[in-house]
Amino acid sequence: GEAGSKSGIVGETGVTVGSSICQVYNSAATAVTESDSDKITFNTKVIDTRDEFDLTYNSGNGYRFVAKSGGIYWVHLSITLQDFGDGKAMQAQIRLNGATEYSGDGNYFNRTNNGRADHCTSSVTSLITLSATNYLEGWCWHNNSSYRNTTGNTGDTFMSIVRLN
Repeated sequence: GEAGSKSGIVGETGVTVGSSICQVYNSAATAVTESDSDKITFNTKVIDTRDEFDLTYNSGNGYRFVAKSGGIYWVHLSITLQDFGDGKAMQAQIRLNGATEYSGDGNYFNRTNNGRADHCTSSVTSLITLSATNYLEGWCWHNNSSYRNTTGNTGDTFMSIVRLN
């Protein structure tokens, strides 16, 4: 049968069929202001089984995952910035209902981080308990001398969310 007809049944992968599974990325560079946190404008879905990620501006309330049901969610946010200076720091931030709850380490980087000259990545992964209508957003902070652009492709700047129970 169809996966949707078995809602609540644990499949071979261990993920509940009919559960929330979402991955989004930004397909083009997004500017992140220096010494300020900016929301990442994810605009492309890889998967969104319950249509919970809003890819639109939506009067400033978009670019976010809104849970349709409560539970424990595994959340991963990875952000890569271009043309990053030596000795500068950046931080990936997962915001729950608009407040920073979970953030990357904010480490200072050398320009050859991840083997890619001038590109630096920060990521954060957490288990987060959500109620229905709670929302999650990906944000980024850095202290480079001016704005920096994210990279725009599936493997660099992305957010993945899976409901575990």
